[in-house]
Amino acid sequence: MTSDLTEPDEPNEKSPDVTEPVPDSWLSKLVRKIKWRIKWLLPNIFSNLLETESSFSRDHDLLSNQESRVPETEELRIQIIWGAEVYGPSETESLCENLARLGWTAGSGSSKRGDASEWVRRQRSYGHGGWYNVGIVSSPGDSHKYFLPTNETKLPDKVDYLIVKIYQLTPALTSIVVGFVLKEHVSTIYESKLSKTRTRYYERTKRQGIFRISPEEIKNRDIIKSRQDLRNIAQDWFSSQLPGYFCNSDIHRLPTAELITTNNSPLLPDVKIRCERSDRWRDIIAPCPPHDIWSSSTGLGVSFTSRNELKDDPVHLIICLCKAEVSDDAIKYRGDRSNRVFVSHAAELMEGVISNFAGLGFLTEALKNLRVSRTSLEIRKVNEDGSLLALEKIQAFFDKSLGTPVVAAELRNRSEHVSNFAHDCGLFTSPSWRTDDPQRTISKELCQHTNSLAKQVIIEDHSLREHLEQLSSIISVRESIKAQRKMEKLTICALLVAIISALITIFQKP
Repeated sequence: MTSDLTEPDEPNEKSPDVTEPVPDSWLSKLVRKIKWRIKWLLPNIFSNLLETESSFSRDHDLLSNQESRVPETEELRIQIIWGAEVYGPSETESLCENLARLGWTAGSGSSKRGDASEWVRRQRSYGHGGWYNVGIVSSPGDSHKYFLPTNETKLPDKVDYLIVKIYQLTPALTSIVVGFVLKEHVSTIYESKLSKTRTRYYERTKRQGIFRISPEEIKNRDIIKSRQDLRNIAQDWFSSQLPGYFCNSDIHRLPTAELITTNNSPLLPDVKIRCERSDRWRDIIAPCPPHDIWSSSTGLGVSFTSRNELKDDPVHLIICLCKAEVSDDAIKYRGDRSNRVFVSHAAELMEGVISNFAGLGFLTEALKNLRVSRTSLEIRKVNEDGSLLALEKIQAFFDKSLGTPVVAAELRNRSEHVSNFAHDCGLFTSPSWRTDDPQRTISKELCQHTNSLAKQVIIEDHSLREHLEQLSSIISVRESIKAQRKMEKLTICALLVAIISALITIFQKP
């Protein structure tokens, strides 16, 4: 999609097979360097100087724009943005208070089973796992649009309604998965970006090079920006309504997912379909190899990938539902083949997967925080003037990571058995790299990855706590020595004052 143009090299040395070129004069070298410098400073203004075949460039842009558009026979809609926040022991009390404030209950808004805050408290005290289906949450005044009563709350402007489910991954870790169902005019944002006609342009590099940005690359950047803007909907809502671990640590690392629907062909197809040149729009939306695509059982029509091209690679799943591949049996109890039915179908299949990815996201962020804390609190960086500040950092670390060892240990125990993941994730498989194992399952992959990360967090946390205990002891010894030195100085001063007072008394006597 991009190519690099660099400053022309000096003339090559003479070759025995060619006629010796006439050496450049210093004036011609200077002119060439000035021309290139002007091109580098103003690449888009002097683009005609960079392209010797402008007609070829126009034809190439035209073809690139055509191939990157969604075909007229297809429909590309982004239906949902999911956000998944997790809550450890440090966030339990605020979670229950916020859930009580929202007043959410299960069973379509009925209070027969108790509200969500009571369920979370009970699971924290006596439970071993489970889920609580809040269901649809509508905007106040919109409940008449639904057949059954719904929970209500104020929604973002671009959101039609919410789909909420609470998962108790372990006794100490709660995950809330909220699906933000987008309004119709927002759901077409990807297709509208791909339909625009783009013209290539040029960007300078620091080493006097020039990048040629093709229409496909421009559209890819537009899609990434739109994707981040949609993720901000989930991030802003959780920050204001249900802040948890990621909101207090790094909100940009909040695990998210998106649901994209197509009518006739899947967004994440097999290798043969993806290789067709006319389907370049698929690679712009979700560029990923076949081994990173997880497909559901036949008739369900859902597939997803975790490859998203977002900055810093946060946990974000791109989920595709092809309506033509969803069998009537898969949605026979949901009603007609409307958008709301397909959204409900995808949510039921993916919410458990998203919650388990949120557990992975917690472990990844916890491991990063432990490593950052170790680097910032090395013994050699604690000087005499920074002892009090170091002790405050150590206290802040212990307060922030209060429940990390407990949660990591519980996730490690949970990942000892793949059956704990199979119920929520068992329907998705992917091709394997190994010939002796033709298929991988997402449940096994999540189980193994969770187990590995949990063990790393436990080891790193134990090592860091020992390091901080040693650091605290060293700081305490330093402070004791400083205090002793101050006492010695005070004692000497007091002794001198006493001697001076005695001498004055002696000399004042008659």
